[in-house]
Amino acid sequence: MRVDIGEIVMSGPLFVEGLLRLIGAFYVFAGLVALRAAVFGGFLDRALATLSAKPVPRAERLRRHWLTAAPIPIALGGAALLLLWQGALVFFIVNALGQALYLGLVAPRWLDPDDPPEPAGRRSTWWAFAVYLAATLAVLSAAQTGVLLPLDAIPPAALGGIGFGLVVAFGFLLRPLLARPSPALEPAEATPPPAHLILTPGWRGTGLVDAADGRPWEYWAMTDHVPDELQDRLRAWCQLFADHADPDDPWRAALRDPAAQEAITAMGAELLADLAPGLPGIAIDFVPVARPVASRWPDASRVTLRPRSLSWPLQIPAPEEGDEQREREFDPADFGLSHSLAEDLMAWNIAYEEAIPDLETGSEPVWSDEARAAFNAEGQALATRLRRELDATGQDRVAVETVLP
Repeated sequence: MRVDIGEIVMSGPLFVEGLLRLIGAFYVFAGLVALRAAVFGGFLDRALATLSAKPVPRAERLRRHWLTAAPIPIALGGAALLLLWQGALVFFIVNALGQALYLGLVAPRWLDPDDPPEPAGRRSTWWAFAVYLAATLAVLSAAQTGVLLPLDAIPPAALGGIGFGLVVAFGFLLRPLLARPSPALEPAEATPPPAHLILTPGWRGTGLVDAADGRPWEYWAMTDHVPDELQDRLRAWCQLFADHADPDDPWRAALRDPAAQEAITAMGAELLADLAPGLPGIAIDFVPVARPVASRWPDASRVTLRPRSLSWPLQIPAPEEGDEQREREFDPADFGLSHSLAEDLMAWNIAYEEAIPDLETGSEPVWSDEARAAFNAEGQALATRLRRELDATGQDRVAVETVLP
């Protein structure tokens, strides 16, 4: 009788256990990678929302919550399978049901109409779901044949080691989300409203400006003073201005069609009538025509255009901090630049970040010679636009320095 050793090995329990552990290790890795991508994507969403002064759309925000939460139980299920623990079956079934509910009902009904996904991305998601279903069936078969073990049969060292590793990994990846908000951004106590406000539209801000310092009265600061419904109307008013404003105006005030000013003025007047009763004792000036936006740093001698990871691509000297060579990053929208240039600068900087394999370690971007040349050519074009807009707003004395990779 002929015995096929290979067949015995391939069908034996050691092979099955090894295959299950390999699947588990894959989903631990996949879950951590997906979690890292979701957290970083959330950072970019917040950065773009800050730049455009538009809140992240509800559908996009909910999708980001799902993309951040879903990888965690996937990684946990992978770890359970890596240990051959019976609990892996629960994780895989719950994860499969959750993905089915998201792809089959939640996304197409409530998210996709307002935030349609890329067709290629959605197809890859369905393929990943199909692979996960196959893995779930494999785990179910392993549970029925007794391959998976009860918790008390798993070596404590293996359980503790993998558990500790996951806690460290989750803590590192979720650190940006778990950090306590800065008191400067989200105060624990309600702040009193400014004594004098200006109701005026603009590309950025909330439509309400503190007359004392010219800075927007932020939504978080007005939460205890202005109802949500009025905050939504302020957003809609600013959006009305943005829909008709000239994105190439370096003063950020011109309209593409001056006739649109009538509708902006009428909507602002209605807002003023409803805001004033809720802010007794607060002077509110109504300026329906957008005010020109000047640089917050009129004494800056130069501006440096340099791509940087997790940062703005523009810097100015900061000699007040004790070092003549030190530079301070700043939002392009605070330097008297057009909305279109500010957005293009941010998109250029994001392209730099996307070329970096690992943002946490600050590694250099990985490009082909052609890609690097194209990126630097775009940087030179942005520097030319920057020079032109500085000249147009009376900042011709400001030198433009370009530092390209």
